[in-house]
Amino acid sequence: MRFIFLIIVLLQPARLWAQADSPASPSIKEVNEEEEANIFRYRDIYFLTGNPDTKIQLSLKLQLFEDVELYFGYSQVMFWKLFTERSSPFHDVAYNPELFYTFTLGEDFWRYLSVGLEHRSNGKAGKTSRSFDRAFAQLDNAFDFGSAEFKWSLRLFAFYNKGDENADIRKFLGFWETRLAVSSLFEDYLPSKTELYVSFFPGSDYTRNLFNGGTELGLKFRVRLFGIMPYLMVQYYYGNAESLIDYDKSARSFRAGFLL
Repeated sequence: MRFIFLIIVLLQPARLWAQADSPASPSIKEVNEEEEANIFRYRDIYFLTGNPDTKIQLSLKLQLFEDVELYFGYSQVMFWKLFTERSSPFHDVAYNPELFYTFTLGEDFWRYLSVGLEHRSNGKAGKTSRSFDRAFAQLDNAFDFGSAEFKWSLRLFAFYNKGDENADIRKFLGFWETRLAVSSLFEDYLPSKTELYVSFFPGSDYTRNLFNGGTELGLKFRVRLFGIMPYLMVQYYYGNAESLIDYDKSARSFRAGFLL
């Protein structure tokens, strides 16, 4: 929770400055606009609560050089026993920095190819420590079907370092994952913007057992009622490795909340 408050505190001065009517000079205004333009939302940013716990994800990416598609990405996923225990501890936190380069392939079906390195760990020591490093290549594609827009991604992994306490993690994360999302599918029936997605990774070495991995289903919708700005979101997860600390334990979870 302290991390969330820290992010908010650090971002407020920049936000207020960007909203000022007239900076001291045009050059300062240009620098401010550049700073605002080179940081992006990466993965979903949400606060969801339900069974068995509360799940929070923060995710941003920063372009490192002007006119060069080299990015530093950072995601953090927190599992918080907000309502289930008196002291409300965090059950697990996953820290996930990435460095990657994105190639623009075109505006048809094949849109982007990203290649890079990532580290993921829960920052703990001893028997509860979990960590790994891997290289990846990811294809991002999109196409329209009627009024609906489909987005599909495929990421391939190659592990090159694993913590001693999770040496068998590849059995549960496998070497690839995919995500399919469709938006504006229900625009004729609902007065809102919606997106339905499914993410899947099979687990096991070379996908010999598809049920060692995990599946996540989600629905996001913006209703524009009562002045609510964030999306409402529901999420269902079944399988292994939702959290790093319990990567080898199969579980089901259902949560609902807000998405930015």
